[in-house]
Amino acid sequence: MLYLVEGRVPNFEPSAANFTRELGEPPTGTADPGEMVAFYAELLEVERAVLARMEELVVNASPELRDMVRKTNIEPLQDLIAEFEARLRRWEEQL
Repeated sequence: MLYLVEGRVPNFEPSAANFTRELGEPPTGTADPGEMVAFYAELLEVERAVLARMEELVVNASPELRDMVRKTNIEPLQDLIAEFEARLRRWEEQL
């Protein structure tokens, strides 16, 4: 199911408890684990492609530009990918 291409999001009813959970912990709403696994798997595929492209673009850049892009774009995206991977693992555990 192509959530990102179609602009869809998983069927999920948020609850107040979800906002107090630790990052990566699955929400307690009505989301279907299989649907969430598919969503995070696709999201990770897109984010990893963006990261790879960023890394390709800075190969020939000046050291200053590489450092700036690394600190402001690459490292935050790596952190986000790690968070999404943790969420995916948690949803997979619910299957």
